[in-house]
Amino acid sequence: MATNAPDVYRKKHLNYIFIDTAKATDGSGYNWVRIMTSVDFAIAYNPNSISRDYISYATPSVELDSYRPQLKQTQTAIIGDPIYDFIADMARNQATGFDAVTNMMIVTQNKDADGNELAYMCEVLITIDTDDYVAATITYSIDQRGDRTYGTATVRDNMPTFVPAVSVAP
Repeated sequence: MATNAPDVYRKKHLNYIFIDTAKATDGSGYNWVRIMTSVDFAIAYNPNSISRDYISYATPSVELDSYRPQLKQTQTAIIGDPIYDFIADMARNQATGFDAVTNMMIVTQNKDADGNELAYMCEVLITIDTDDYVAATITYSIDQRGDRTYGTATVRDNMPTFVPAVSVAP
């Protein structure tokens, strides 16, 4: 049956994960590279809740306290792919501390009222899980550190241009 309904379903290829391979720490000098050969794009929000047993209720209340977003990645090991080379170098050097920290930008096909693609940036910790030489994959976790900077972005030739949202003081 034919339908005239608009195409509203999310498409994986119209949503982007970018990693800053320059590990810019001062907000400038980003080198955004798109993750392209991963087979995963699921954000686990990992909610943290707190149970409080208020004296005025017969049963405890649960409050949502925070989230700890994380993306697990299974990256095809293609030598020369800038993301694979970046992650493989972290694995080879067993990066820890600030050596395992960089930035991430996610650009979605969801749009704001003006038709701009919604996006956010945040600092992330990259933890190497498994480097599988037989399957030719490397798996790693990307954990959000701190708050997100929200805005919009345009992506041309796999290169994002981020525009932070303007907040209006009350």
